[in-house]
Amino acid sequence: MSAPVELRTQRPLWRLSARLRPIRAGQQPRGVTLAVFLVLLLVAALVGVTAAAIFGPAGLIAVPVVLFGLPAVWFLVVFASASWYSTGAGRPVLVLAGDEVRGRLRPVWAGAPGGPDDPDWWDVRVPVTELVAVRVTHEDRDIRRRFLALDLPPELSATLAAAPELADVVPRLVTAAGSPAAWAAGTMLPGGRRQRAARLRELVEAVERARAAGGQRH
Repeated sequence: MSAPVELRTQRPLWRLSARLRPIRAGQQPRGVTLAVFLVLLLVAALVGVTAAAIFGPAGLIAVPVVLFGLPAVWFLVVFASASWYSTGAGRPVLVLAGDEVRGRLRPVWAGAPGGPDDPDWWDVRVPVTELVAVRVTHEDRDIRRRFLALDLPPELSATLAAAPELADVVPRLVTAAGSPAAWAAGTMLPGGRRQRAARLRELVEAVERARAAGGQRH
């Protein structure tokens, strides 16, 4: 049986981090999180130098590990949790449903209502025959930099760019992928580099086949 034509985040460590540190709408980590982390790094360095003067080389290592290590781990947990929710929290964010392509661009924060069966879930709904193109970006770069992007009709792109609920999302996607409808699939998919690249090709080819079949019917 062939894999469903859909994209969702499948990263177990991200999911675990989200359980440890759920993030709800309005609680997204801000730049202050990184600032606090850098301050802790500076403090750990100063404490390490002081401890070395008192306890010798062992103090140079032990004290910073305790002071800096735990906050560093927590920072990574928060970052992974934010990645989980911002890429759909494991729910479908791109599907081919018959002759229609549906996409979710907004994050899915903890406790968010609704789901893929709710019409309000989707930010993009377009007949597959109206797609200008479907492509993978940055194929010459590391797999983690690659986006799966839909090139949309100009009027639909303009509608997405003007939507207030997408004001924080669309500009970043256009900068990263050259399209308002794009997903960081290179980081969302499981497996190694080759497995992710193969799954991206499968998704693109499935949508292209649907476009070709729809065009022949019309």
